[in-house]
Amino acid sequence: MASASPAALKPTPQAFLSKELETDDVEKLNKTLVLSKENGFKTNVTFWGKRVVVSDYYKGSISLNTLASKILKLANERCEKGDLTTEERLHGIGLSRKINAFYEYSNKEVKNRNFLTRFFVFLREYSFSRNTTRYCVENNFIYKRFSAYSENEYKKIFGEEKIETDPPKYKYQKARTTDRIAVSEKTIREFFPRVKV
Repeated sequence: MASASPAALKPTPQAFLSKELETDDVEKLNKTLVLSKENGFKTNVTFWGKRVVVSDYYKGSISLNTLASKILKLANERCEKGDLTTEERLHGIGLSRKINAFYEYSNKEVKNRNFLTRFFVFLREYSFSRNTTRYCVENNFIYKRFSAYSENEYKKIFGEEKIETDPPKYKYQKARTTDRIAVSEKTIREFFPRVKV
């Protein structure tokens, strides 16, 4: 019996862009978006400077910036609510790595494009606002939001041990915002070894 193509097994990526993302979509997207030229997705840059993700198994393309923007919005909402499960965190972290990889691959494509296309990319991504989706991706905001805990939640899970630095920080703290403490994926996996994602 012939095996089914990935498209037959998974929802289309375009379906995710036609609506607001929900928590369940993070796991589905993490499993659907496989960066592989042989059997998954690859990046492309249009003449007008739009970064897109394409696959031989799906018709059309999806905007990388739109996809990243929707994931970032969901990550912010769920982080603020403070109700992410460990599985959701790990799927979100995996998805953030994939989005970063898509941007890295498309950066190589941008470098090989003509001056006009490179100029259009610049206009789309850098010229109007400092906090563009691209800026957020480059600074790992998606990763940080999915790996962030409130201070109380952090203390319950990881303990209150601090490291002598200036200013002092918690032992497993990777980054900090005013109200959240981000930890590494490795730390999450060490504290929750039974969670397989």
